[in-house]
Formats: sequence, C-alpha cells, structure tokens
Amino acid sequence: MYFAIQPNGNAKIGNNSNVPSYINAQPSSGGSGFTAQVHITNAMYNYYFNFMGLAVSKTGYIYLAKVAYSYTATNNPIQNATLYIMNQQGQIVYKYKLIVNGVVNSTLPSTPLQINSGSYIVSLLIVPYQGTLPKTPSNDLATITVNFGFSPMTASPPPIPLPSP
Repeated sequence: MYFAIQPNGNAKIGNNSNVPSYINAQPSSGGSGFTAQVHITNAMYNYYFNFMGLAVSKTGYIYLAKVAYSYTATNNPIQNATLYIMNQQGQIVYKYKLIVNGVVNSTLPSTPLQINSGSYIVSLLIVPYQGTLPKTPSNDLATITVNFGFSPMTASPPPIPLPSP
C-alpha cells in the first residue's frame, strides 16, 4: 500500500482564481501517508478532489494510525476535516474524520477496514470555522499529516514493539 501524487493532483482545484494552488501534497517517505498544505478560503467548505492516489497491491486491512495538524493563521481555520478514499468510479469506500471541532480526532488508531487490491482516489473535505476567515484567500496555510497502517492478514492493528531491556 502506498500513496502517490495523482496526475494534476496538485493543480488548482475549485473556482477561486485568487490562490494559485489550493493544495500541495506530498507522499511520506515509504508511502504510508502524506502531508498536505491547504489554503483555506471563506467558503462553507473546501473540497480537494483526487489530490492523491492510493495503490494497494494485495487485499488487506487499512487503518488510520496518526494525524498531525498545524496552521499559520492567527485563529484555528479548520473546524472539521474528513478524508475520503474512493474507488475509480468515484464511490466512497472509506471515510476518516481527521479533525473534529478544531482538534485532531483522538480515536486513533482507527478500526481496521478491509481494502481490496487496486487503485483508489483520495479526496479531502474541509469545513472551516465561519466568521474567522478573510474575505479573500490569503497565504495562511493549514498543514495536515496523515499516516496509515496496513496489515495483509488481520483486522487488528499490529502491536507496537517494546524497546529491548
């Protein structure tokens, strides 16, 4: 399992021409996750469609292992953020709540869910806090880092290794 940039995945997404690129995402080294820098606008929501791809070489169990969130704005810009993994037909296969009420989802690791081998589309839906954002997009960024785990054999997350005595 690994994440990869989609063709045109970091291109402008949406209809606001004031920001040259709404999202800049890079897979983590090793490919088990990604870091996305996003421009938050004053819209009701910001939807970053197909910004990343996910390739799964064999059927197994995927789970959300870690999420980190930071921002450069004075006020916290993100109220909720949800990650969608969709099949090539655009149907939602999995949905993960990354940020809930302005803080990283504390129910991690998530419950492992079976995922079949194949190629998937990854999209991100952000609901900004209303009333705290500029009327026009600014250079303020939010950064979300996501790491997944994958187990080819079991629905249980692997145990965390203990240090040697």
